[in-house]
Amino acid sequence: LESRPIHGQPWRYMFYVDIVLKESNCEGKEISEEALYNRKDVTSLKVDKDNPVYYSEANCIIERATGTLVLGIDSSVIPDDENITVVGERALSCLEATEIDIPKNYKEFRKAAFAYCSNLETINYAGTMAEWKAIEKGEYWNEGTKDYTVRCIDGDIAKADDI
Repeated sequence: LESRPIHGQPWRYMFYVDIVLKESNCEGKEISEEALYNRKDVTSLKVDKDNPVYYSEANCIIERATGTLVLGIDSSVIPDDENITVVGERALSCLEATEIDIPKNYKEFRKAAFAYCSNLETINYAGTMAEWKAIEKGEYWNEGTKDYTVRCIDGDIAKADDI
């Protein structure tokens, strides 16, 4: 991710992310916003270490000031870092993973955070069932997912009971 001042407005910045696509899928194609929502051909996410706003860890992009995971891809590992407590809006939507591991430090899943992860069968949560239920879950956070199971350290929660 790189920040650049907006011409004529030096106090405002635009941000750019460097992504790596599978070679066979990027020849002669323009990268659209839709492609980033689906992220199927993105193989790596990296942010320059000197970026003051964002950093990358384990193929995730995190906003420094808010501790929000803002973007992940299929090869992402959700960071186990007590400073990261939020999965942002659409941050992990449309992933093709069947299983996702979530550390117990997460307190909020924003709107559509995991939406349309249509292959999702299991969420491995490192906390208790009570801690899972206490996570603030935004509108449509799990829209378009299968009937997954949340596996907590003290039991399982079916999607139907995950309210």
